[in-house]
Amino acid sequence: MASRKTPLVALVDSASKMGGVEFSTLYLAQRLDKTRFGCLVICREEGDLPGRCRENAIPVVIVPLPRSRSTGVQIGRRRLPNPFALILNALIFFFAARILARELRKLKVDLVCTKGLPAHFYGGLAARLSGIPCVWHVQDLVSERLGSLYPMILGRAGKVLARRVIADGSTIRDQLAPFIPAERLIVIHNGVDIDVFAPSVDGEATRAGWGASDSDVLIGNIARLTPWKGQDYLIRAFARVAPDFPASKLVLVGSPVFDKD
Repeated sequence: MASRKTPLVALVDSASKMGGVEFSTLYLAQRLDKTRFGCLVICREEGDLPGRCRENAIPVVIVPLPRSRSTGVQIGRRRLPNPFALILNALIFFFAARILARELRKLKVDLVCTKGLPAHFYGGLAARLSGIPCVWHVQDLVSERLGSLYPMILGRAGKVLARRVIADGSTIRDQLAPFIPAERLIVIHNGVDIDVFAPSVDGEATRAGWGASDSDVLIGNIARLTPWKGQDYLIRAFARVAPDFPASKLVLVGSPVFDKD
């Protein structure tokens, strides 16, 4: 990295639609110190994230890559593992990594930062094939429906493919800690734009739109609407306490985004 005046950092994101990971990719690219680092975002296809990056003068490179398969099958309300998808994904990640590695070498990238679970695998492998150091920014808690299997797969891969692993919360860190040395695993919480999320911001119009008066206690949940985010637990909990607090309201904000159901 000393060979360049400003090291080039590639943020490799596995999605182009705007989810929580993608917003953090955008914010990181915006806030990275331009006097110290060059930065570009790599996506597999066009979408909201590349569009927003260009609006903010952030370079974007589109590298078409094969898509991984879901490792689970939904049967009613139960989600069961799909072992064939695990095997197929290993092959897909290998071919994707080779394609991406060629692009990383062509762009003369100095550091890779992967964003999103699939990108950790193919992005980390691409960086290793290219001899480029890689940092994983892990913002997903993997399923434990098969005990430690999925955390073990992720953790052992991270130990091999990443020089450092950043977790955005202690729960994710604890899930990876049995497999990644402590000196390579760190928690950095997601930042908050205090100009937008501040007590001084007038929320009266928004509250009125939700039918909440000044005296109401308004509870908000902002997240992708999908079973593993757990909104159903919040709804059940609110239903138990709402009769005792008639001036309270619960608002769910979000959409399926990546899931079609």
